[in-house]
Amino acid sequence: MRLLACACVVSLFGFGTAAEPEKEKPKDPMKLIADRLYFGAEFELTLTAPDTGEKFQRTREGVVWDQLVINNCFAVEGKGGLTAVVKFTKTGDTFTLRSVGPAEDMYAIRTYQLEKTFPKHFKKLVDGVKDTPDVKVGSADLPKTAKEIDPIPSYLLRVCAAAAVKYEEKRPELMLRLKNEHSHLFFPPAGRAGWYLQRDGDRLFITAGCHDKMYYATFQVEFKKKAGGGDGEWEYVRVYGEESFKGE
Repeated sequence: MRLLACACVVSLFGFGTAAEPEKEKPKDPMKLIADRLYFGAEFELTLTAPDTGEKFQRTREGVVWDQLVINNCFAVEGKGGLTAVVKFTKTGDTFTLRSVGPAEDMYAIRTYQLEKTFPKHFKKLVDGVKDTPDVKVGSADLPKTAKEIDPIPSYLLRVCAAAAVKYEEKRPELMLRLKNEHSHLFFPPAGRAGWYLQRDGDRLFITAGCHDKMYYATFQVEFKKKAGGGDGEWEYVRVYGEESFKGE
């Protein structure tokens, strides 16, 4: 009865009063930039590498290369080595962005063909990527008897998380070693890749992939069952990666 009475009082005092208008949420800067680039808005791009003092600037209408680079490689709160100032000519709206990380820096410089404009920063990126023996170019030799595990049981979630961390750690190396010189396929961060799980006896493979109109890539993180361990006890073995041409 008390709850009902309270409800009636609230209803009475609320009757005839205008509801307070909801404040419009500010549009996500990255979505706003993506929308304008998609429709070919003219913009000035100032790209700098603060650590080396290298700089690139140009003004043009947004094209597909800008969509690939800005949308994939930069964020409002990135932590990479490149800064991008995007200023739209018509409105004067200006956004300052930071690259996400080393893999994104490498992709941006290569896609814009700025290796000679940012020689110091690009060399720093390449020098920071070591060829590690646990990264294999190619795909794992999985037998037809390998079984996909879906849904993923809770005891394997930690293995999947470890696979995502390992892939992210190796992503700059994968970007450097796998990319075809004519490919503009972006290797997404772990959180944006679609993953699935396969088991071949005491081997476990967590696989992800990506593609565009011309190329596709697959990444597999292999684990092996610990000797004498249970179904939830696995140890990391290696990462496989492969990029292939699929056609025009």
